[in-house]
Amino acid sequence: MRIISGRNPVGKLALLAAVTLGAALLALFFNPQTVADLHQENGPPRFALALTAEARQALQSTSNAFPSGNAGFSAYYRVPTVQNDFGLDKDLVDQALHGASLESSLVSGTPALQDTGGSHSVTSLFIDNIAGLTTQVNLYYDVQGWVVAYFPRGTPSSQAWQAKDLDTNEPELTDVSHTVLLDAINAVVQGTLRQDPVTPQTETLGYYHWEFPLATNFLMMASARGLVGTEVVSFAVPESFTVDEVSVSSWTTEDSGSCTRVDLDDGDVNDDRCGPGWNHTRAELSSFNQRTAHSMNLEHYGHNIGASGAMVMLVYTPDR
Repeated sequence: MRIISGRNPVGKLALLAAVTLGAALLALFFNPQTVADLHQENGPPRFALALTAEARQALQSTSNAFPSGNAGFSAYYRVPTVQNDFGLDKDLVDQALHGASLESSLVSGTPALQDTGGSHSVTSLFIDNIAGLTTQVNLYYDVQGWVVAYFPRGTPSSQAWQAKDLDTNEPELTDVSHTVLLDAINAVVQGTLRQDPVTPQTETLGYYHWEFPLATNFLMMASARGLVGTEVVSFAVPESFTVDEVSVSSWTTEDSGSCTRVDLDDGDVNDDRCGPGWNHTRAELSSFNQRTAHSMNLEHYGHNIGASGAMVMLVYTPDR
């Protein structure tokens, strides 16, 4: 199991199993008997959720077309031009994404256009993930250069997990800073505009949760295994934290008797899955307000074929 985290003022982004503005990646290991205290001084540094002033003005304007009322967890980036300004050719991106000229290994199938106007477009696309699985992401882009990849409001934020670089037989978590939201942004930046890809360390990459605008941080903790058995991720939430969302995502890669079960605090949060696919769930928040120790149990059972993985994600605000 690996937790990767970072700290942020506004600036550079680093992911945990997540990303934040401003930090280097820090890998921390916990055995099943360890409880990870999320206090800043004792545990992993925090991941920031924030809109820059420019993004707030552009994307929260009442006249802007970005569907903020329908958006949840998101990543955003502004495309630079060769003239040291910002912007993109929306018609070119429209044609590349929805025509026959999309050259991107990040996207599976043809994106579905949801909304378009003279200055913006909103589309839905499937991002390639582990073992041929995909994750659906909504994507907004406009002529000012703003590109926002987001999940619909009310859906689990943990589905941001991009696991495609894991070995499907012997998964070893090393860096979970890569998200499907980042891939969706790069479908535009790299796949259609032919610019250098955005990375977790790109200074102008940001993360924000539109459903919980007061939330300031998020943390993701992941486990994976390729043999029959159980992995346990244990953690504690300090009393000084207000938790807005707890979500769990899990996957299985094979359909030959390989199954996955995920429990959160001894309760089944993701139904048993035998065969390839994803499970995404939002957990009940009441127990997290009790400030007790918590655990996520990933059980890989059946046969030693393929692999299973699970991630728990917390969206929260440390009390001031």
